Amino acid sequence: IFWNGIINEGIKLVLPEEKVNNTFKASLVYDLIAREKRGNKYIQKVNHFQYDAFWLRDASFVARMYDVSGYHQIAREVLEFFPNWQNDDGNFVSHGGQFDGWGQVMWAYGQHFQITKDTSFAEWTYPQMKKAFTWLKNIRKTDSLGIIPVTTPGDNEDITGHVTGHNFWALSGLKNIQFIKSIHGYL
Repeated sequence: IFWNGIINEGIKLVLPEEKVNNTFKASLVYDLIAREKRGNKYIQKVNHFQYDAFWLRDASFVARMYDVSGYHQIAREVLEFFPNWQNDDGNFVSHGGQFDGWGQVMWAYGQHFQITKDTSFAEWTYPQMKKAFTWLKNIRKTDSLGIIPVTTPGDNEDITGHVTGHNFWALSGLKNIQFIKSIHGYL
């Protein structure tokens, strides 16, 4: 009864294939189970087993899922944990050497605003994004190609070099924070 109540609060998917309907519901419940509350903050983890940790990339995707599924408050709770991972220089990093977090946070913030039109959320994110934008401008100046610099992410790439995905996430993040112009003017 508890889970049915939560499931009924969001989007209603009704497809002729019951397995698809149940898979969506199960995936939603698994993501909700992976949330952990510490004090007044919610941490969206991947799960409580092998990946019992927080990653900006995964939490960004999950926050987007909550939003498109109609769980805007839960999405905002996920996003409100992100500033804990913003460095003093403005970059968002949940795991060293992985520069994809910057773009994924900007993308997730922009996506949430585009769906909810929540101006209080935009006001809350603005100082973070301004600081993050400064990091991007400064870090690009240090690279001979003018892009996100060489790194060793230690993930699937298992390389040292320019990671194409980090730059595409930065572009996507920039595209998705355009709402700042309408609220605060240009960065």
